[in-house]
Formats: sequence, structure tokens, C-alpha cells
Amino acid sequence: MDFFGCCEFHNLFPEPWPFGGWLLPRLPASVRHYLTDNGRAAAEEATGGELRFVAHDARVHLRLQSLEADTEVHLYRGDYFVRSCLLRAGTVQTLELVEEERVGQLREAEKISGRVFAASLWRVIFGRARIVLHDFDSLGGEVRPPVAAEKPAWQWLAYGSSITHSSLAGYPAQAGRRLAVDVQNKGLSGGCFAEPALARCFCENCHWGLLTLELGINMRGHFGADEFARRSRAFIETCVTAGRGKPVVLITILPNGACLPGAEPELGRRELAYNACLHGLAREFDAEGVVLIEGRELLPELSLLKADLLHPTDLGQAVIAERLAVRLGPLLGQKGAALSPERGAGCLM
Repeated sequence: MDFFGCCEFHNLFPEPWPFGGWLLPRLPASVRHYLTDNGRAAAEEATGGELRFVAHDARVHLRLQSLEADTEVHLYRGDYFVRSCLLRAGTVQTLELVEEERVGQLREAEKISGRVFAASLWRVIFGRARIVLHDFDSLGGEVRPPVAAEKPAWQWLAYGSSITHSSLAGYPAQAGRRLAVDVQNKGLSGGCFAEPALARCFCENCHWGLLTLELGINMRGHFGADEFARRSRAFIETCVTAGRGKPVVLITILPNGACLPGAEPELGRRELAYNACLHGLAREFDAEGVVLIEGRELLPELSLLKADLLHPTDLGQAVIAERLAVRLGPLLGQKGAALSPERGAGCLM
């Protein structure tokens, strides 16, 4: 079946897989070529990517393969969780999606609670793994991609380190749900180095109305402050030029173990210098819509980190999401994060 004509690949750039099927990376191969080894590997993961389609009384079979790691695939009808399916590494598995008996009730629930995504919309959401789509079979039923009214109008592109690189449990997905926006997660675990090719890709290949940049944590062990400033400035300048007034948000390095006794002194010094650089860039590009948010405002306690004193726990991600949503809301013209059913899908009051 021609699945390109019947579903939407959100946050994904499908490309032929040499052994059959389609790899589902989050960045095109032409851009991955310019990234670090870690960046290329992370960009090939389908993390937070989605297959989206509307199936009118159709039973759909998806044949998927996780290449190296076990991972979960989460199935949603609009905003409503259906179930999670475990993909075993290296095995091609068939997932069956059947029309929910209560889909009519879900539509009624939307009228009461409001919605972000329409309940008629199937969303197949991927975790952290390289995923190959081998087949999409509706068994002769009618299937189509979503229309604009079935999903949020706002697109938020989130770029950063492993702190950003996440699926449903991460701060971008959770804050996006609070804000009723559509999230493109472009976090690159261990590979957030602000390459010029990546900035061009964001501007040319990724439609966004809001861009957040969580910069610094991956670069502090490799570059001095001058190189960080050069890379960050060029990246930001490319994005604000193309964005033409769209909000670009800089997030300083979140609190971590570098500030504690016994940590490598140079990392702490660079972290302070990096953050000062981001403050300077926010002032420089203030007229172009650049805003700065302090990482320490988003993560107020070190106890919200894992034992590596770097990565937030699930609770830490939730705290970041809640606080970040409060800061981003005004940039989207929102007064709060309460869904308003009277104003329709994805609208806030």
C-alpha cells in the first residue's frame, strides 16, 4: 500500500532502508552527514516521531522493526491513550489497529474537555530507537492523512541535548500538551553542537512557529567560550533571519553536578561563560524575537536529577515542562494552559 498517500510522517524524514522498508529518522541524510557521530546516531532515532492517519472503520496492520534496541510504540486516538506495544530488537512485528468501540464517546468527551488532537486521528508514537516501517496495510479500508482541523495549528521545534531528546515522558511532549501545540523533538543525545547545516535544515525543512534551543551541555567538554559563542551566534542568526519575528527561546544550561565540590573546575568555568554568552546573544537579538529562559528557573532542585547529576528524572522532566509552559504561553498569545472546549480544538483560554 502507498502509505505516503494515506498517512502523515510527523517529525520524521522517511528514507529507503537497504534491507527493505523505510527508515524513520528525524533528520534527512543530507543533514546528518554534517553532524558528529553521536548526532548522526541520535538523528536516526525516531524518538517522538509519529505516524498519523484517519481510518474510517478500517482495520490497519503496521509492520515495524526496531533495529538495535527494544522500544515501546504508543498508540493514541487523538489525545487518548490506547495502549503501548513492545518492539523487540531486530524482529519485524505486526501491530493491529482496530476502530475503538468507544470512539463515539471520545468525540463526546472532546466537547466537554476540549482537545488538542481529534479522536478520529490515530497517532503511532515512537520511543528512542531506529525504526523501520515495512508495511502499512488497511486491508482495503479507507485511510487518509489528517487535515489541519484535526491537529494543533502551532508547531514547536525543540532542539537540545539528551535532556531534550525524549518521547512522551520528556519536557517537550509534556509542555506541548499543556500548551496545545504540536512538537517536533530534534534533541540529539550527546550531539547538540549547533552545526550550520542543522540551522538551515530547521529553516528550510521544518515548519515551526516557536523554536527553543537548549544549548551548551554537550559542547562544554569540547570547546572554549569563544567557539561556543561563534557557533551559537551563527545558529541563532540563521534561525531568526528565516523566522522573521517568530519566537526563538534560548535556555541556559540546566543545573547539574558541575557546580558541586569535586567536579571538574574547567567544566564549571565554561558553564558560567556559556550562560553569559547566551545572555549576551539574547540581548543582541532581542529585537528579532529572541527570549532567554534561565535553566535554574526550570529545574529548581538538584534532587530532580538522576544519580549522574546531569539528566532529569521523570519528575524533573515534568517540573521543567510545567514551568516552561508557563513561560512559553505568553509568546503564543496565551493567558493560561486551560483547554477551552467552547473555543474549539487546540484553543486556550
